[in-house]
Amino acid sequence: MSSRYLPFSLSKIDSYRISNIRYNVSSGYRYPVPNKSAPVYVTVGDAGNQEGLAGRFRDPQPEYSAFHEASYGHSTLELKNRTHAFLNWHRNEDGQKVHADSVIFLNRRWASNLRRRRLKEDQLKARGKIDF
Repeated sequence: MSSRYLPFSLSKIDSYRISNIRYNVSSGYRYPVPNKSAPVYVTVGDAGNQEGLAGRFRDPQPEYSAFHEASYGHSTLELKNRTHAFLNWHRNEDGQKVHADSVIFLNRRWASNLRRRRLKEDQLKARGKIDF
């Protein structure tokens, strides 16, 4: 991914970072416009490399960044169903995994379509048009 799409280059981040959903950081602007329907970017580059971990972050933390940490670790992404996914990030401390961050993602598009379908079914049931 080119840094023209994000305010930082993903290839140079050797850490864990998750973007804040309030900002559409794909716009390429340094100070993004708030956007509640913007995508969330999760960068997991904390397995290590020749250069080592990212040692510095911007101070103060940019508003588009919800969480970041320079530690070795791993993530798990659990897709529970069509509407929910759970991301868990664990840092490694002395060979032990330590839970450090988690987030629940909600597929708003699917959830809103599901609500509309159920509402329509309820309306049809009330009119006696369908039998369940």
